[in-house]
Amino acid sequence: MVHLATRRVEIAGTTPHPDGILVAQIAKNPIDGFLTDMRFLIRDNDGKFSGGFDGILQDEGIDIVRTPYRAPNANAYAKRFVRTIKYECVNRMIFFGVASLRRAQSEFLAHYNRERNHQGIGNRIIDPGAEVGAASGHIACRERLRGMLRYYRRAAGAIELGPLLDDAWGKGPGGERPLRPEDVTREAVGGRTPCRSSHLR
Repeated sequence: MVHLATRRVEIAGTTPHPDGILVAQIAKNPIDGFLTDMRFLIRDNDGKFSGGFDGILQDEGIDIVRTPYRAPNANAYAKRFVRTIKYECVNRMIFFGVASLRRAQSEFLAHYNRERNHQGIGNRIIDPGAEVGAASGHIACRERLRGMLRYYRRAAGAIELGPLLDDAWGKGPGGERPLRPEDVTREAVGGRTPCRSSHLR
């Protein structure tokens, strides 16, 4: 689901065998969250969107807007996100079950909503952290999915470069590796150079 005003994205559910019953259950789950105070939901004409799905949302005061047949541009924001997550994440990985896919989706959404700049909203971050716009502090690289997604930020205060830990991020607690200013363009840790940038100097 894409909130058009902010471009924020939420994935309501993931399954290898979607059907009308699952979609109806998905409609119930986000009422108290992502769809709160929403007036319209734009959707395509997939047969999985049964009457139960529409009825649940309409009971909550959300009007259903169906796109015309064979008109993908009528739901362009959702189509563009699908292309983005495929190109930047899914097509680059091999998944061993639904659990690994869900983890990758969760990591990508965190990056997409809180770390990635978006041209459609003036190159701003959808949900920026307090560090955005900081003019001082060490430059740190936060990596997700073993370095496939990277986010460079200014970390508040002086942080010592600790040992490289083999945790979920592969970069120590929190997934961040603090960098000294002179190390921004090339950081060598254990013979590897995982974080590189030529535009931060």
